[in-house]
Amino acid sequence: MGVGRKSETLNGNVVKLPHHGSKRDCTPGIISYLFADNEEKHACISASGGKHPHPSVLKELQAQGIKPYCTNLSRACGASKELLDEGHYGLDPVFIRYLNIMSSERSSHSIAPCQGTITISIDINNHLAIHREYNTLCPFRNEFDFL
Repeated sequence: MGVGRKSETLNGNVVKLPHHGSKRDCTPGIISYLFADNEEKHACISASGGKHPHPSVLKELQAQGIKPYCTNLSRACGASKELLDEGHYGLDPVFIRYLNIMSSERSSHSIAPCQGTITISIDINNHLAIHREYNTLCPFRNEFDFL
Protein backbone atom coordinates (compact mmCIF):
# COMPACT_ATOMS: atom_id res chain seq x y z
CA MET A 1 0.00 0.00 0.00
CA GLY A 2 1.53 3.27 -1.03
CA VAL A 3 1.21 6.37 1.10
CA GLY A 4 -0.37 9.41 -0.57
CA ARG A 5 0.76 12.96 0.05
CA LYS A 6 2.63 13.26 3.32
CA SER A 7 0.26 15.94 4.63
CA GLU A 8 -2.77 13.67 4.20
CA THR A 9 -4.09 10.84 6.35
CA LEU A 10 -7.19 8.70 6.11
CA ASN A 11 -8.16 9.92 9.61
CA GLY A 12 -9.69 6.64 10.76
CA ASN A 13 -10.76 6.06 14.34
CA VAL A 14 -11.21 2.32 13.77
CA VAL A 15 -9.12 0.59 11.11
CA LYS A 16 -8.71 -3.05 10.12
CA LEU A 17 -4.97 -3.36 9.63
CA PRO A 18 -3.69 -4.61 6.29
CA HIS A 19 -2.26 -8.13 5.89
CA HIS A 20 -3.14 -9.34 9.39
CA GLY A 21 -0.79 -6.84 11.04
CA SER A 22 2.38 -7.86 9.19
CA LYS A 23 5.47 -5.75 9.79
CA ARG A 24 5.95 -5.15 6.05
CA ASP A 25 2.44 -3.84 5.45
CA CYS A 26 1.98 -2.02 8.77
CA THR A 27 5.04 0.18 9.00
CA PRO A 28 5.00 3.22 11.31
CA GLY A 29 4.35 5.42 8.24
CA ILE A 30 1.37 3.34 7.09
CA ILE A 31 -0.07 3.28 10.61
CA SER A 32 0.27 7.07 10.87
CA TYR A 33 -1.37 7.43 7.45
CA LEU A 34 -4.38 5.31 8.42
CA PHE A 35 -5.30 6.86 11.78
CA ALA A 36 -6.59 10.25 12.91
CA ASP A 37 -4.27 12.33 15.05
CA ASN A 38 -6.47 13.51 17.92
CA GLU A 39 -9.22 10.92 18.34
CA GLU A 40 -9.34 7.69 20.30
CA LYS A 41 -7.96 5.10 17.89
CA HIS A 42 -8.60 1.35 17.57
CA ALA A 43 -6.95 -1.22 15.29
CA CYS A 44 -8.75 -4.45 14.41
CA ILE A 45 -6.38 -7.25 13.47
CA SER A 46 -7.74 -10.41 11.91
CA ALA A 47 -4.95 -12.92 12.39
CA SER A 48 -4.35 -16.52 13.39
CA GLY A 49 -1.76 -15.57 16.01
CA GLY A 50 0.91 -17.82 14.52
CA LYS A 51 2.89 -15.24 12.53
CA HIS A 52 0.59 -12.23 12.68
CA PRO A 53 0.15 -9.70 14.08
CA HIS A 54 3.86 -9.04 14.30
CA PRO A 55 5.12 -7.97 17.74
CA SER A 56 6.75 -4.85 16.27
CA VAL A 57 3.36 -3.74 14.89
CA LEU A 58 1.76 -4.12 18.33
CA LYS A 59 4.57 -2.07 19.86
CA GLU A 60 4.13 0.64 17.21
CA LEU A 61 0.38 0.76 17.79
CA GLN A 62 1.05 1.18 21.50
CA ALA A 63 3.61 3.94 20.79
CA GLN A 64 1.06 5.80 18.64
CA GLY A 65 -1.71 5.44 21.26
CA ILE A 66 -3.76 3.00 19.17
CA LYS A 67 -5.67 0.25 20.99
CA PRO A 68 -5.43 -3.15 19.24
CA TYR A 69 -8.20 -5.74 19.06
CA CYS A 70 -6.80 -9.06 17.79
CA THR A 71 -8.84 -12.13 16.83
CA ASN A 72 -6.17 -14.45 18.30
CA LEU A 73 -3.27 -14.07 20.70
CA SER A 74 -0.14 -12.69 19.11
CA ARG A 75 3.28 -14.18 19.79
CA ALA A 76 3.88 -11.05 21.89
CA CYS A 77 0.94 -11.97 24.14
CA GLY A 78 1.49 -15.68 24.64
CA ALA A 79 0.78 -17.58 21.44
CA SER A 80 4.40 -18.70 21.65
CA LYS A 81 5.22 -19.27 25.30
CA GLU A 82 8.96 -19.57 24.82
CA LEU A 83 9.17 -15.91 23.76
CA LEU A 84 7.92 -14.67 27.14
CA ASP A 85 10.36 -13.65 29.82
CA GLU A 86 10.44 -11.07 32.61
CA GLY A 87 11.49 -8.18 30.33
CA HIS A 88 9.32 -9.06 27.32
CA TYR A 89 7.97 -5.81 25.83
CA GLY A 90 7.96 -4.17 29.24
CA LEU A 91 5.01 -6.28 30.39
CA ASP A 92 4.32 -6.70 34.09
CA PRO A 93 6.03 -9.83 35.53
CA VAL A 94 2.75 -10.91 37.17
CA PHE A 95 1.06 -10.84 33.77
CA ILE A 96 3.97 -12.76 32.18
CA ARG A 97 3.66 -15.43 34.86
CA TYR A 98 -0.11 -15.65 34.24
CA LEU A 99 0.39 -16.07 30.49
CA ASN A 100 3.04 -18.74 30.97
CA ILE A 101 0.72 -20.69 33.28
CA MET A 102 -2.22 -20.38 30.92
CA SER A 103 -0.20 -21.32 27.84
CA SER A 104 1.24 -24.40 29.55
CA GLU A 105 -2.32 -25.65 30.13
CA ARG A 106 -3.05 -25.59 26.38
CA SER A 107 -1.89 -28.00 23.75
CA SER A 108 1.44 -26.87 22.33
CA HIS A 109 -0.18 -26.55 18.90
CA SER A 110 -3.22 -24.47 19.85
CA ILE A 111 -3.36 -20.71 19.84
CA ALA A 112 -5.78 -19.25 22.33
CA PRO A 113 -8.32 -16.73 21.14
CA CYS A 114 -7.73 -13.18 22.23
CA GLN A 115 -10.77 -11.03 21.39
CA GLY A 116 -12.36 -13.58 19.03
CA THR A 117 -14.91 -12.10 16.64
CA ILE A 118 -14.79 -8.30 16.72
CA THR A 119 -17.87 -6.27 15.76
CA ILE A 120 -17.90 -2.50 15.39
CA SER A 121 -21.16 -0.58 15.68
CA ILE A 122 -21.98 3.10 15.33
CA ASP A 123 -25.34 4.33 16.58
CA ILE A 124 -27.44 7.17 15.23
CA ASN A 125 -25.55 9.64 17.48
CA ASN A 126 -22.17 8.50 16.06
CA HIS A 127 -21.35 6.64 19.29
CA LEU A 128 -18.77 3.96 18.53
CA ALA A 129 -18.95 0.59 20.27
CA ILE A 130 -16.57 -2.34 19.93
CA HIS A 131 -18.07 -5.73 20.75
CA ARG A 132 -15.76 -8.68 21.39
CA GLU A 133 -16.53 -12.38 21.51
CA TYR A 134 -14.16 -12.75 24.49
CA ASN A 135 -13.35 -10.23 27.20
CA THR A 136 -9.65 -11.05 27.22
CA LEU A 137 -7.55 -8.31 28.81
CA CYS A 138 -4.88 -6.75 26.61
CA PRO A 139 -1.50 -5.41 27.77
CA PHE A 140 -1.24 -3.29 24.62
CA ARG A 141 -4.47 -1.46 25.55
CA ASN A 142 -3.07 -0.78 29.06
CA GLU A 143 -5.71 -2.90 30.74
CA PHE A 144 -3.29 -4.25 33.34
CA ASP A 145 -2.79 -1.16 35.46
CA PHE A 146 -4.47 -2.95 38.37
CA LEU A 147 -1.76 -5.66 38.64
